[in-house]
Amino acid sequence: MRRWGIELASSSTVNLTTRPDAGRRFLLVRLITLVLLGLVSWPIPYLFSDYWGVVWALALAPLVITTRSGSVTAEMGTLLIVWWAFGDRVSASPAIYYCPLAAALSVWLTHDLGSRAASLLSTAVIGAWICRSIDHGVPVNLTGVAFLGCSALTMLVHAATSLRRPFAPVRSVDVIAASHTGNTLHLVSRFAAELIEAGVQVRIHRFFDPTCFTPALDGDALVVAFPMIGWKPPWPLDHYLRTNLPAGKGKPAFLLSTCAGGPENGFVLPWLWLWLKGYRVMGRLWVIYPVNVATFRIGPARLWRWLDSLLPRESEMEITARSARSFAAGKTAGFPLVVWPFPLVLIGWLLDNRWIDPLLYRPYAWRKRCTNCGLCVETCPMGRLHRGDPVPVAAGECELCMRCVNLCPQNALHLFCWTEYGQPYRPKWPELAAVREDVLHRSTKTG
Repeated sequence: MRRWGIELASSSTVNLTTRPDAGRRFLLVRLITLVLLGLVSWPIPYLFSDYWGVVWALALAPLVITTRSGSVTAEMGTLLIVWWAFGDRVSASPAIYYCPLAAALSVWLTHDLGSRAASLLSTAVIGAWICRSIDHGVPVNLTGVAFLGCSALTMLVHAATSLRRPFAPVRSVDVIAASHTGNTLHLVSRFAAELIEAGVQVRIHRFFDPTCFTPALDGDALVVAFPMIGWKPPWPLDHYLRTNLPAGKGKPAFLLSTCAGGPENGFVLPWLWLWLKGYRVMGRLWVIYPVNVATFRIGPARLWRWLDSLLPRESEMEITARSARSFAAGKTAGFPLVVWPFPLVLIGWLLDNRWIDPLLYRPYAWRKRCTNCGLCVETCPMGRLHRGDPVPVAAGECELCMRCVNLCPQNALHLFCWTEYGQPYRPKWPELAAVREDVLHRSTKTG
């Protein structure tokens, strides 16, 4: 795995256009935005209490200008859903209504500045906003408490990350990569390529089954990469981080993820586990990749092949490269952690865990299509599928990775009542989706 990971990283290049004055322009825009945010932190909520869509668009504008990231726009779109679903039940105070927006905007604009003064300013502004919301005399219900609490957590994590001293430049990095259909490993290869370009030694450890995953994490820093499955990491990886990850002893860490929509609060628990294990998480990054769940790929196969060809966007790869350079230099990198007042991560854990998956998601093979080639058996990371006569059978734990559905060359393997009507995702990088080189050869030929 180590040799394969290094070869992947070394063979991937990132086409970057360097603009020395861009950082100064972005810094100026961010500082002006922070000052304006502080000046209008009281009157704006009351002036625009009935125009939350307009307020969201105006607040997002400086963020789009400075980050140029579609992922940022998609994640900030979470607030539109929150306001639509819970807006009438938040509170009579519009200041509480807009507090998560102000907190998210503030931490995003100051995360990678490397300025303690800017971080203190943003923390003070949002702290004053929260205090003003509470002291205004308007009763705060449970939903309003969630809005204020999530905003306060966002600012506390931001302050803890930004106000500590930066690290020395990183010399070696261990990457724990959970990648099922190759999307996440592709993102890892681009991130690792920039680290190697900066003179950092990279070791990639592919994660499959937590019961037999014992990598030697001897590097100066750690990167954990995973796909979002139901607004959260795969449950086996979460179990490993919570129970078996060695102590960090103050090492810097970074979180990478791929997602087809938005991560919502999917980074909160990995961030928490790393912090409890003694790591200092310097940031996170997620990039929009093709959706690989057949349940949602409804429509003609030609349509989905075209949509898959559009992702990932090159601008997101440039952000990935900049984040890798900042992390290699020992600085905060990527995106800050934002805690959203939305319960989708809880729904994700209820619908996808080690106990419910074997009952709710039952793989089976269509006998008329299946050739019993054994590819699904060999690529199942949990060993749930076993050879049978005349078709494979399922027994054991499942992590809902969809490899069996997506890699089947005959489109014979499905999850009962979940994937029969959708198009399987044929990996854009089939060599990154395989477990062993013999399986790699077969999946490349047939897929």
